[in-house]
Amino acid sequence: MPKHKKLMASPGFEVGYAKPPKGTRFKKGTSGNPKGRPVGSKNKAKKPMGKLNDLIMKEAYRDVDLNDKTGPVTMPVAQAVVRSINLNAAKGRVGAQRLFLEMLGTVEGIKQREKQDVFEAAFEYKETWTAELKRLKQLGQPLPELLPHPDDIELNAKTGEVIFHGPFDPAEKKIWDHLWAQHAQYGQDAENLWAELGKTEDPEERGYIEDQLDWTQYLFQVVAVQIMENWRLPAKRVASDFLLRKVLEQHVEEGTKPVSPRDLPNERFDYAEFYREQEERRRAKLVPASTGSEG
Repeated sequence: MPKHKKLMASPGFEVGYAKPPKGTRFKKGTSGNPKGRPVGSKNKAKKPMGKLNDLIMKEAYRDVDLNDKTGPVTMPVAQAVVRSINLNAAKGRVGAQRLFLEMLGTVEGIKQREKQDVFEAAFEYKETWTAELKRLKQLGQPLPELLPHPDDIELNAKTGEVIFHGPFDPAEKKIWDHLWAQHAQYGQDAENLWAELGKTEDPEERGYIEDQLDWTQYLFQVVAVQIMENWRLPAKRVASDFLLRKVLEQHVEEGTKPVSPRDLPNERFDYAEFYREQEERRRAKLVPASTGSEG
């Protein structure tokens, strides 16, 4: 039985629950408090401690000069305090050890919750948009350009890790498009140079083409490694050649960069100019210039 019975207006009466007397009812379009809330009334806002907070933050991240085993070092005050606590804890001081463990537990707990929140949000986003894209495809409707795309999101339930194998936002999309455009251009340039190399037996021409081919392949590898590192992509996404994939994978695993060929200009090669010069050399061999005067 409910604690309080619901009040009902009696038949024939104009006054009751939710029916105040007509004389005391608010008129439509008229405020119940025409003068408004008096200035300085209750619920007065507390004075902010903004200035003190600013000072604390400023001091916490102010650089100080200290000496350690390697010599003079500069670091923020907050880092110096944490380092001092850690060193005292390592020396066996119980108070410092207790404080350090409390700090560590707090930070790890915050990071774990943040990681879990990101995983849950990414999981919901991927599931929702995967289903929506499937529905739109079945209806034959245009698909939206999503950032990030659900197919580019990898979720590791064991570790709670979320990996984005594609651009996350418009800023990343610009970098993504730029790198892939370079990747395609250098790949096409290399194919053109290989084709030109097969057309000539001239040692000078072959040496010239081979030098530019080395440079182009180097640039291709630089861009491919950058794409793989930025978005954790496998080598098969950026290279079709098996041996080249192994080279790229080794660079990513070891954190190394492709080695630049020696004695080559550190600038983009002008292939159009190269092809014009090459055609002129071939034309000169086929049609030797006249040495005599005409007429």
